[in-house]
Amino acid sequence: LEEYLQPGMRVLDVGCGAGLLSYGAKLLGAGFVAGADIEEDSCALTRRLAEVPVFQGSADAVRGSFDVVLANIGATVLA
Repeated sequence: LEEYLQPGMRVLDVGCGAGLLSYGAKLLGAGFVAGADIEEDSCALTRRLAEVPVFQGSADAVRGSFDVVLANIGATVLA
């Protein structure tokens, strides 16, 4: 994240979970950060801890453009 994120960039955190990557992006100066997760509890947690807007649902339904898309998802989930 530190290597790719430039201040002011738009960031999407897919599978945001507790919002750690969202929070990190904010700390690094992202201009806009949003999260997406299928779990209601994860969305609520990210909203509360990272204070970013979160969409509940599949990342396929997200609209808009982002400079950086983050995903802290294990390989077994992606396989």
